[in-house]
Amino acid sequence: IGVDILTYNNSIMLKALLEDLLRQTRKPDEIIVVDNASCDNTNSIVKSFQNTYYVKLKENIGSAGGYYIGLKRACEHNDFVWILDDDMAVEENALEILEQWWSALEQRDKKLGVVRSWVGKATPPNNPTKIDCFAWRGTFISRKVILDIGLPWKQYFLYAEDKEYAYRIIKHRYSMFIIPGSKINEKRMEDKLKFTLLGKEKVFYKDEFRFYYSFRNHIDLYLKYNKFYQLFTLFCYAFKVSFFFLFIKKDRGIGTIKAIFNGIWDGLRANLGKNPKYLPYFG
Repeated sequence: IGVDILTYNNSIMLKALLEDLLRQTRKPDEIIVVDNASCDNTNSIVKSFQNTYYVKLKENIGSAGGYYIGLKRACEHNDFVWILDDDMAVEENALEILEQWWSALEQRDKKLGVVRSWVGKATPPNNPTKIDCFAWRGTFISRKVILDIGLPWKQYFLYAEDKEYAYRIIKHRYSMFIIPGSKINEKRMEDKLKFTLLGKEKVFYKDEFRFYYSFRNHIDLYLKYNKFYQLFTLFCYAFKVSFFFLFIKKDRGIGTIKAIFNGIWDGLRANLGKNPKYLPYFG
């Protein structure tokens, strides 16, 4: 089992994650860290851990490009890959439980494609539950599936490439399950903007580039897979977000609305790749 971690300017959380992996009751056979051109001390942190393969990229190629490289490398030496973000906290038996459930589920499902850790502090279901989509973090996938369906779409750069990958897995008739006993948690939440409206908490992205890539890629994805209901709901969401930033969060309004509509326009035209007008500046 290989662990594929994508990181960018987050060495403190990355170090904690690597320490969590060393404490696993079922230790990974290899840890691959793909560094999306960090300018902090990520290099020295990673090299202080044994059995870790480090890939330092010359430029930030986004989550899509980073996971493309990580999964490709992981398939060269491992039968399974566990995919993690650099800001995850991992319970010490999380990997062991995934491996055990994979073996159990495979006995009755010969087209098993993915099992996934439970992410977050909400109450999980009691038993493994079928899913039809996933995010990268916590996903445990077999080498066989990756070789069959291919690698992530690099041209998405950031956002929705994991959803596209899940759609591809389903299209190839593989099944996917969430495993409640394998638990991980997300630490970093500063990229979200939270507020309360009419007694309900709302959460939106904080940065313009996130809105741009998310809307652009989801529109392209839904058009490619003929997901017209999802496309309609996305346009409704775009209206809701635009209303919020125009009338409630006015200090961010014009730039955010422009990013949303630029994303929509480029998504409709399938104008993909890394947009120099919307470069990521998180870290």
